[in-house]
Amino acid sequence: MVPSEVLSELRLGDDSVEFLQAYGQIDIQFRATTKVRLAALDQGIFEEESCLPYSKNYDDFVEVRPTRLRLNYDLRNWLVVTLSLNTTLVGGILLAPPGSDYRLFPEQLNEGVVVDLRVSPAFRAKGMGRKLMIRAIEIAKKDGWRSLLVETQDTNPMACKFYLQNGFRVKSITKGAYGPDNHEAMVIFELDLNPFQRA
Repeated sequence: MVPSEVLSELRLGDDSVEFLQAYGQIDIQFRATTKVRLAALDQGIFEEESCLPYSKNYDDFVEVRPTRLRLNYDLRNWLVVTLSLNTTLVGGILLAPPGSDYRLFPEQLNEGVVVDLRVSPAFRAKGMGRKLMIRAIEIAKKDGWRSLLVETQDTNPMACKFYLQNGFRVKSITKGAYGPDNHEAMVIFELDLNPFQRA
């Protein structure tokens, strides 16, 4: 039987606790044996270099877990696009709209932010993330967003490659952004949603 695939959209509000609990159950952790070469990435080129194997789980950082976001930010009008197979939630993308209190830069005005993107491990590398991103971009354009920003790290090569393949460009790379004891570099990507209006 062919799996039934459903893309859905939801605007968050004050009553989104139950949904965020279900969304947060999608496993976001991964294991890697490479990291991104920053000098190449700064030129928009994706290259990897070997490193000691490591595991990374963004949900280890309690303050950014989906269920905790409502305690720190006003989630009204945040957008979620989800992907379900046979009614099982397997992926989602969470976006903060322009003007929200979730910011990657102090001067951020008309840029939306990809706050979270997750796909269950069994469904990765099957185009699920791309389907979610395409739908999110369509909605953001319709709503008049100028651009989309997203933060990741050089220790997440899959994410860096994914954003480059989906039209994002590197906006900034900051070494030491997470403190002296953390050797990860912060990488912020940007996707211009209205390139012809700026030309």
